[in-house]
Amino acid sequence: MATTTKNQAFNLKYKQCDYLLTWLEAFLNDRKAQGFAPGTMRFYKIRLSKFADFCASKLITQITQITTSDLREYMLRMEEAGHNPGGRHQGYRVIKTFLYW
Repeated sequence: MATTTKNQAFNLKYKQCDYLLTWLEAFLNDRKAQGFAPGTMRFYKIRLSKFADFCASKLITQITQITTSDLREYMLRMEEAGHNPGGRHQGYRVIKTFLYW
């Protein structure tokens, strides 16, 4: 039977805390606790769900795996999907707010 060292346990805990979906849920909970309007919460959830789907399609599961190239590619995909400049900027603002949080 293998034993787990303290360092291995720390690394496992760190990786579990790094999951993108965990961070997205925590961000939305934080916004809700701050009293953001229901419409704002729906908007954040929709935009972040689409971003999470994009990340999943690229096999990105941890927040530390997101690169500037990924963000640019996501913005280009939004453009290809027919989003106008205002819609793309809204999506960018939500992701930026999340990543700076």
